[in-house]
Amino acid sequence: MKDKIKTLVKLIEDEDIETASKAMAEVLRNQRTAWRVISILQESSNPHLRKTAHQMQYALTCRERQKKLAKKLLCENLNLLETLIEIHLLWFDEDSEHALKEQWSRFRNLSKNWDANSIQHLAEMMKALSLQSSPFEELECADYCIGEIISSGKGADFMLCSIAKIIASDESLSLSVIATDAGFCLYDEQKHIGLFPDKNWTLAQCKINNNVKRWNNVMLANLTISSLMFCSIASGDLRYTYIIGSTLLKSLDSEFEKIMPYPLGKK
Repeated sequence: MKDKIKTLVKLIEDEDIETASKAMAEVLRNQRTAWRVISILQESSNPHLRKTAHQMQYALTCRERQKKLAKKLLCENLNLLETLIEIHLLWFDEDSEHALKEQWSRFRNLSKNWDANSIQHLAEMMKALSLQSSPFEELECADYCIGEIISSGKGADFMLCSIAKIIASDESLSLSVIATDAGFCLYDEQKHIGLFPDKNWTLAQCKINNNVKRWNNVMLANLTISSLMFCSIASGDLRYTYIIGSTLLKSLDSEFEKIMPYPLGKK
């Protein structure tokens, strides 16, 4: 094992970029080997090798985060807020989980100026916070990222429903999320009232049949990451498409390269 690690380190040190890249890819296949190589490179006096060690460490950290998220996407009792934050980090990968949680905390402190213990009060609060639904034809990847949404004040309608649902849950207000012809809405099952973010948080008295699908936290999280992946494809950013798609398919026990067409998959 020691000889193999020495050989891989020498290959990474090679001046030929292709040789070094192939060696890095080989190292990253085995997490245990990768950390050993990284520790050696970190002690190098060569700044380029220390930078390479940092890149490899970042790659391993991202993979671990993706595995963790993939498992969460299957968990029936997933924490919606935490999962949306992790999905945000797939696109805005230079943000940190800590910074996003602090941003959410500030947002929640602001929202506590309103009492959200009923769907009517929740509607007033969301209007006052100026959270608006982005038109479908103008949706961008940022519209599926919770940190960017509470910062910019705009996002996909189901994301706004998710945010409002999290706030309502904090106030012990139980609301369902339902897809309707007028867009996604929050629905009070007891009062038969729908709250529609795409209609400027309009309240509507309506009775929605029990056979209509209610979107639970797992479904909302999977819709978020799926929408983000397809939007990244439209944006042409293949690197992020691969990262997001790989994470999503890990939860389905599938390989991204086998499903997606070239250049995202194999020829």
